[in-house]
Amino acid sequence: MGENDVAKQTQKGLNMRTDTLTCSYQMDTTSSTFFSILLGEQEKFFLAKHLTTSFGEGCQIETMIQTKSAPQLVPAVMTVKKITADELWINTVHEEGVIDQRYQVTSQKNGKLQVTYSEQSHFAQQRTAYSFMLVALFYKFFFNRGVKKRMRYLEELCQKVETRK
Repeated sequence: MGENDVAKQTQKGLNMRTDTLTCSYQMDTTSSTFFSILLGEQEKFFLAKHLTTSFGEGCQIETMIQTKSAPQLVPAVMTVKKITADELWINTVHEEGVIDQRYQVTSQKNGKLQVTYSEQSHFAQQRTAYSFMLVALFYKFFFNRGVKKRMRYLEELCQKVETRK
């Protein structure tokens, strides 16, 4: 499945792939306000991790992360792969594999903005992929809860910006 196929699948809210966790959230904001806030928050994170260039496509940081398949922190390189008006894609490479994180937005007929966040994992070893599939069944609840908490936080920031206009 190609990159565009995964993006289309994620955007539709389908989660048929066992290596991908997806959560959608509708909020009262505009796409431009949401991406302004999201990119600002991501830039703060990258700067806190000692980003040495300007934030944008191609920038990267080295950090320690905890993966879903390992209890300990592992070294990782996070790279901003794509920034468009409706998508942010961050790629994280670590010793066990690769994680692609995506935020994608679509305007809804009810006037709300649907934000879909997904994490697609690619593993270096098949055994790790099987472990992830088992853990993902239980982890999905915590994943959704964490994503929704993050989305509510981003929505609050968007609303603060919009009330100042």
